[in-house]
Amino acid sequence: MTVDEIAAALKVDGGTPSAALTAALAHADALAPAVYTVAEKLSRGVYLLPSEANLLLYGLNVLAAARHPALLQELLALAALPVERLEQVFPHHTPTSLQRLLLTVWDGEPGELFELIERGPFDPDVKWALYNVLARLTFDGRIARQHTLEFLARIERDGSIEDGDMTWWGWAEAVERLGLIELEPALRRAWTKPIFAQHTEGEREETLEGMRAAAASPNDPTEFNADDIRPISDPVEAVAWIEQRAAALAAWDAEHGTGADDDVAKAQRLTGDELGWLSGFLNSPQAPPNTMPFEMLDGFLTALVIGPVLVPPSESVPEIGGMTAAARPGTAPSRPSISSICS
Repeated sequence: MTVDEIAAALKVDGGTPSAALTAALAHADALAPAVYTVAEKLSRGVYLLPSEANLLLYGLNVLAAARHPALLQELLALAALPVERLEQVFPHHTPTSLQRLLLTVWDGEPGELFELIERGPFDPDVKWALYNVLARLTFDGRIARQHTLEFLARIERDGSIEDGDMTWWGWAEAVERLGLIELEPALRRAWTKPIFAQHTEGEREETLEGMRAAAASPNDPTEFNADDIRPISDPVEAVAWIEQRAAALAAWDAEHGTGADDDVAKAQRLTGDELGWLSGFLNSPQAPPNTMPFEMLDGFLTALVIGPVLVPPSESVPEIGGMTAAARPGTAPSRPSISSICS
C-alpha cells in the first residue's frame, strides 16, 4: 500500500483497518506530517471531521508502535487539552489510550515526569494516567524504585494534591501496584481525605492485600497488563478496544432496540457515533455563537416534521445556525453556508 492509500484507509469508518495499520509501520515517517497536522487542528480547538478523528486515532498508535521521535511532544500537547475534546478521538477510552501512548514513547528523565504529574496543565484523569505511566516505568526499571518512592512520599507529605482531587486515586494505585509497603502509613493518611470517603473498609483491605502481593512478586506484570498499562508494539492490538466497544453497543441495541427488521428508517437513521459528532460540533467553537444545541435541534426538527405548515430549508436552516433575519438568504450575501461552517 502507498502512503496515500494507507492514509485513506485510516480515515474510513466501519471496522478496524488492520491491513493499513500493519502497512503503515513501514511508512511512519511519511505518515507523521498528516497525523501531526490533525493533532495541531485539535489543539487549536477545531472540531474534527470523523475522518480526521479516525486518522488521528489510528495514526497516533502507528507512530507509537514505530517509536516516532517527535511523538512524545505531540502527545503532551494533546494531553493538556480538556478531556471532553480528546473524547472525540478516544471515545470513552482517553486515559487508557494516553497512558499506553505516553508509556510507549517516553524518553525523558524521571524529574520531567515528576514535574508533569505535579504541575502539568492536565485534567485529573489524565494525571491519573500519568501515575500509571510512572508506575509501569518504575516496574520496568526505567525509573529507580527509590526515586519513585521518594516522589510519592513527598506528594503526600507536602499535600501537593487537593484533598478532593480524584488524582489521589492514581497516587494510591501507584503505591499499590508497585508494592510500596513503606508508604502504607502515607496511604492510610490519604484515606482520611474526602476523596476516599466512599471507600469501604473491605476495599481498603483489598488495596493493602494487593500492595503486599505486588511486594512479594516484584517481577510479575500481570496486574499492569490487565489494566492496559503496557507499551504498544502492534497498532492493531492497540486499537482492539474500538471493535470491542462497537460489539458491546451492538449487543445493547439488540437487547433494548426495537429489533424490527422492516424498520424503513433504519438505513437513514444516524448512528450513535454520528449523533455524537453532530452534538459535539453544534457545541464547538466552529459553529456560529447562537447555533441550536443538539437537544434544541431535536425538538426543532420534530416540530418541522409534525407541524401543519411546510417550512422550506431556506428558512429553517438559518434558524438552526442562529442567524438573524438580516443574515438570511436574499438580505445579505455574506451569510455563511453549511459547508463553510463545517470546513
